[in-house]
Amino acid sequence: MALKGEKAWGIYLLCSVIFSAVLHVVFYHFFLCNNPCRLMFDAGHYHAMASDLLKYGLFCDGAGNYYFYRLPVYPIFLAASYWLGGINAVMIIQSLLSLLISVLCFFIAREFGFGDKIALWGAFFTGVHPGFLIFSGLVMTEILFTFFFLLSFFLLMRESGWRKKQSKFLLLIAGICLGLASLTRAVVGFPLLICTLFVVLILSHGLLREKIIGSFTLAFGWISVISIWCVRNYLLTGYIFLQAFSGNHCINHGAVPVVMRSQGCSYAQARDSVYADLCHDHFIATQKKQDCLDQVEKCFVAQATAAKIMLCHPYALMHHSIINMIKTLCGLYSSELLVID
Repeated sequence: MALKGEKAWGIYLLCSVIFSAVLHVVFYHFFLCNNPCRLMFDAGHYHAMASDLLKYGLFCDGAGNYYFYRLPVYPIFLAASYWLGGINAVMIIQSLLSLLISVLCFFIAREFGFGDKIALWGAFFTGVHPGFLIFSGLVMTEILFTFFFLLSFFLLMRESGWRKKQSKFLLLIAGICLGLASLTRAVVGFPLLICTLFVVLILSHGLLREKIIGSFTLAFGWISVISIWCVRNYLLTGYIFLQAFSGNHCINHGAVPVVMRSQGCSYAQARDSVYADLCHDHFIATQKKQDCLDQVEKCFVAQATAAKIMLCHPYALMHHSIINMIKTLCGLYSSELLVID
């Protein structure tokens, strides 16, 4: 009977995946196929990196300027997809990854002990979720990041049920997947590793010595991936960093909203105030260097300015952080992408 049950749930899962695949095709055809914003905004950055990677074999443009603003994994994925079949290949592969995400959700739910029925409903709702339908049809990082992140999470959960040598191998692979996720979306880089190590140390089975060895194995997998990009950036700039995007992100999505909430002013007024401070800090940094700041140095100045401003308004910062966490958990963030054009 157990075998029959396994076969039955396997058939149900396959039917759910097939239904989700049909929904992806229909949704893409009617809503995203002719999207005029497909290669605009963030997507334009990734597209340029991927195109130049295919053309020159390096992350630099035709003028010899190296890319530091974005991370490399998604442009590499795009370049490989372009080589296989152009932008349509990107949409097909991302849709397949979206289907695999729903399958991963099924097995993760089973690892949590929810049972086959609840796990199947989890896979079904993931397969038909508007966020995955939208992002799988756009040149955006969300699908690839979610796949790597959930795969690393699944491997961490499976680790406790394997023999010692195999468990260390799984932890290493989980660390590599975590590193690939961190080089897809840097906002989850080092903090994600710290949280994962905490989970391994506190929640995993075994003696303390085994937990520590497991944590080092996981960290080694993560570092082996991250270090390649960090070494490249250091050799080209003399600084260790992941990307130069975080400075503008902290200013526009951190400092400006915090000042707006704290002072009760409009977004435009808060933006003018924050950018006045940023220009002053740029001027001070330029005077100290006695030369113009490059892209990476401007990023560091923007990060420091944003941190200084946000720490001056702790209550507004806390309020802004809580609201954004609730929006992330409960809101359909991807819906705004449908109305950009």
